[in-house]
Amino acid sequence: MIKSDIADRLERKGNLSRTKAVYLVETVLDSIKEALLKGDKVEIRGFGSFRVVPKKSGYGRDIRRNRQLTISGGIAEWDHNSVSELIETADRLLYQAKKQGRNTILRTEKS
Repeated sequence: MIKSDIADRLERKGNLSRTKAVYLVETVLDSIKEALLKGDKVEIRGFGSFRVVPKKSGYGRDIRRNRQLTISGGIAEWDHNSVSELIETADRLLYQAKKQGRNTILRTEKS
């Protein structure tokens, strides 16, 4: 199930316009994401609870050569005007992560 599926159901079952259904889904999911990014636990009774669990960085493995690899990455959220802008942002973050050291992942910060 994706966001548009949820909006479809709200539109049908809630007798909402498409615009209102999409807005409602986006608002709820943005609220959940903001809470998780702040470190809060999100509990939805009868559905589930969510929290961000930081993990210790690990290593990748080259199974062909049987050696450990370090992994760095850049993650960009889709709030860009174009695909090329999204890729440029992720690429920039990747190179910043590599400069900071091994096993570093950087992501875009929401303003």
